[in-house]
Amino acid sequence: MKFTCERSTLLKEIAIANEIIASKNAISILSNIYIEARDGSLTVKATDMKVNFETKVPVDVIEDGSVTVYGDKFFGILNSIPDGEIEFEQVDSKINIRTAVKKARFQLKSIASDKFPEFAAAGAAFFKIPVRDLKDMIQETIFAVSDDETRETITQVYNEEGYYLDPHSAVGWKGVDKLHAQNKLVFGRFPIGVLSTAHPAKFSECVNPLTGQAPLPNSLADAMNRTVNSQTIPAEVPALLDLLLKEV
Repeated sequence: MKFTCERSTLLKEIAIANEIIASKNAISILSNIYIEARDGSLTVKATDMKVNFETKVPVDVIEDGSVTVYGDKFFGILNSIPDGEIEFEQVDSKINIRTAVKKARFQLKSIASDKFPEFAAAGAAFFKIPVRDLKDMIQETIFAVSDDETRETITQVYNEEGYYLDPHSAVGWKGVDKLHAQNKLVFGRFPIGVLSTAHPAKFSECVNPLTGQAPLPNSLADAMNRTVNSQTIPAEVPALLDLLLKEV
């Protein structure tokens, strides 16, 4: 494999790829970035097995080929050299990187590209959204609530409002508080509702020590007093189908 390209163009894509992967991984190939030179472009891939990244960069391909290189080192080299044209050449298991400006030369070890995991084919359901809008949307929801904060919120709301929150609703409530504190609510001038879809009685082990037993609606109280009928079956689809067909 051999190709030339502009350093600045490649650096942007390698920086994104390097953010995807972990530098210290139990599976060494997952710390590497896949590159393939073919048909006037360089395909760049990276994955942590949860998030896949793939892009193409225009390059002048002298010799087709593919290989994987250690992401941190590759990004570090590109980041340290000046803008301008750079040349990549694979020689056996090494990648030689040369710059046209200062005639600098770097060498990287590589791993064969056939060791890199295949990406599953992407579905056809795509949509477009302006990057700025997407960032704003993520910023509005990028909060986390710990177990301790959940318990504190359940207790606080009960003491201040006399209302019994279930843990899921407490997370939503605390999340709104956090966004208020950071002045990140787009609709901050309007009242905000937290929609609860479960009764606290469902989480009695968590809620009762904090607030005591929440009053039960008649329908739920009746259900709680009924005899429980259950069967234990293997966690397998055929076992579930057999049970359902017997009941029918």
